[in-house]
Amino acid sequence: MPHQRPQSRTQAQPSAPQAHVQARPESPQQVFLADVARDVKALNSAVLVLGQKMQFLVRNEKILGRNLLVLNKKIEDFQKVKGSDEAGSLGSKELEGLRQDFEENSAELGRLSRSVSELRDALEQVKINYAKSEDLKEVKYVIDAINPLEFVSVKQLDSLLEKRLKDSKKK
Repeated sequence: MPHQRPQSRTQAQPSAPQAHVQARPESPQQVFLADVARDVKALNSAVLVLGQKMQFLVRNEKILGRNLLVLNKKIEDFQKVKGSDEAGSLGSKELEGLRQDFEENSAELGRLSRSVSELRDALEQVKINYAKSEDLKEVKYVIDAINPLEFVSVKQLDSLLEKRLKDSKKK
């Protein structure tokens, strides 16, 4: 998790004067569900940020691709003009500059392609490792339906049975 979760909701909120407001005690289940909801919101915003970065990189990749096509066309034009001596000497200097630009743009395009791939991998990892909101809603429904806080522990059952046995022996 990129952030630390407070132990209870009261730690996450600033303390307020409690003159005549009596706070309702929250069950551990409610605190857990609130924490899970907060985590889901944080993950959702992180996924949105990753998506925006991917769109930005894809847009830049397209622009660089178009620039490469234009530079390639200019290189071909200069190579055609190179046949004459006058244009050849002028063209070779400009051609060298264009080649350098082409190499720089190729390197930048490669770097952006790797970044897009890394972001896609990170997004896939988020999709794989974290639950969707529908899954969390289903878990919440099951927990609400079962209500595990209403179950009796083994110790409680033993003490109830002992108490009943003592009561029945007294009678």
